[in-house]
Amino acid sequence: MKFQDGGINTYDKSRATEGFTLFAPLRHDKGYLINMDGEVVNQWQLNTGGVNRCRLTDSGNLFITEMSEDGPPLYAGKGGRIREYDWDGALVWEHHDGNQHHDARRLPSGNTLYIAWDPFDGATAKRVRGGLPGTEKEGVIYGDSIREVTSDGKLVWEWGTREMEIENYPICPLCPRAEFAHANTCSPLPNGDVLISFRVLNLLIIVDKETRKIKWERQDIAFGHQHDSHILDNGNILVFCNGFHGRDVDMASSVREFNPVNGEVAWEFKAKPMT
Repeated sequence: MKFQDGGINTYDKSRATEGFTLFAPLRHDKGYLINMDGEVVNQWQLNTGGVNRCRLTDSGNLFITEMSEDGPPLYAGKGGRIREYDWDGALVWEHHDGNQHHDARRLPSGNTLYIAWDPFDGATAKRVRGGLPGTEKEGVIYGDSIREVTSDGKLVWEWGTREMEIENYPICPLCPRAEFAHANTCSPLPNGDVLISFRVLNLLIIVDKETRKIKWERQDIAFGHQHDSHILDNGNILVFCNGFHGRDVDMASSVREFNPVNGEVAWEFKAKPMT
């Protein structure tokens, strides 16, 4: 289905949660904040086009990832610049890392947490299982790092997929071997730990910030190469399941809330018709 006209298509005031919506279309040159009627409350002119994530800071500034020209020859989720614009559109902060991709978060400390590509050396690459043979990117497999930097760009913490038991997590057999494991979400938890989503592994993990160990994980083909996992106030995890490369019953996108202790699904939304 493709809507021919812009604006709000459905608004049931009796059922909708009031608020504002912030978004930046992929590779577009603007970010928008709209109200429930679709009216633009504010917009920001971007320098190089939005990538995947944008959020408002506590002060009302726009925190967003944008694409840079440097970095690995990978495109999905490619960023490279993490920027903050004030309400009037002035650039007030920037961090440049050509390896940055997908997600970035402003922490309560004022530091910034983000995902970055990490090219594996030959020995590490040999440990990677699964994926489509011969689909490395120019002979290289890229892992992921989760990096934390201060406001002046100093690296103060880093954890990488090369610290995992790589052999135990084969790439989906229908996906390229260019990336292990294609992280797309790094969600900071209240205690400082980090919830990470690995798309081509159908895997969610929580890394202990202090010990650097994986303290929780759940791998499920029903995730269908998931995105945007985060923990709710009730302790459950909410995740968008893409519906890719799974069983017939899972081949549709859904939003799922589940108990991280027993994996029980507490709530799920699927579009009708399923998409």
